[in-house]
Amino acid sequence: MENFWKKEESNIEIQNIEILNNGKIEKSKLFLLEIEDEINLKIEIENMVYFSKSDNIFDSVVELRKKLELKNIYLLCNASVINVYPSGMQKEFGGTKAYKLQMGKQATLSDVVDIFDYDSELKIGSVKEQEEFFETWIESF
Repeated sequence: MENFWKKEESNIEIQNIEILNNGKIEKSKLFLLEIEDEINLKIEIENMVYFSKSDNIFDSVVELRKKLELKNIYLLCNASVINVYPSGMQKEFGGTKAYKLQMGKQATLSDVVDIFDYDSELKIGSVKEQEEFFETWIESF
């Protein structure tokens, strides 16, 4: 997989991102490579390289987060916030935008956030916590 990335370097987008690594905030770089309809992500932390891929950015970030959570590492971005989740249409349009959800309230355009921005007032959580919040939010109507 590493050679694949080196061959495609000119097409790689780099996203500066902070991570929470076992309780310590660190700076890192998230590499994004889009090939046809597949979004590939890569991040290197403490000499370990983590990869993920999906058909949209949000789901690729989710797959990456699952791997990082096993090492107690969390991405500090809206994609990791418990009450941030994209609609199906947002995923179809690339997955870089999502809604900041509130229980019992329909999401509106004013609730749209960029998944790579970060509001430190919001709570970072696991993929499971985020999915559970989303399911509970749907049932809150």
